[in-house]
Amino acid sequence: MEKRSNLQLELFTQVRTIPEPKKYGNFFRRIRGYEKALITIMALALTSIASFSLGVEKGKNLSVTKKTNAYLNLARVIPKSEPDPSVQARLEKETNNYTIQVASFQSRPMAKRETQLLKQKGLNPLILSKGKYVIVCVGSFAEKKFAEALLTQLKRRYRDCLIRRL
Repeated sequence: MEKRSNLQLELFTQVRTIPEPKKYGNFFRRIRGYEKALITIMALALTSIASFSLGVEKGKNLSVTKKTNAYLNLARVIPKSEPDPSVQARLEKETNNYTIQVASFQSRPMAKRETQLLKQKGLNPLILSKGKYVIVCVGSFAEKKFAEALLTQLKRRYRDCLIRRL
């Protein structure tokens, strides 16, 4: 019996060492080959989608800028000769129904300062009185779509600008 008990003790006296996992290992060493290929393909797809989206956004901004520059030229008014004021007023009422309200002020001097800044940018500002407020508008347009092109350009500086009828 002693032999048997010694055999059993030998089983318990052996010390097994379990290897500790590496704390810091390379991520790609633990991944199989086909998994590496899938991760690479997914990263490539995400990169192409992001770059395509940025390109589309840049293209939209570029086309809007080109249209806006064309409409800015329409918004500039350079009088060549002075026609009869009554005829000119009637023509403006018939053709130019829209304008862009840029800002409103409670005092006229502040509105005049803003119109000077707009004139320096090459725009044609208008000052309108509405009750106790003074409204600064830009341009006069025959159709709303022409005003919308300039509106996108002006929204960069004046967040709350809007299109209104004259």
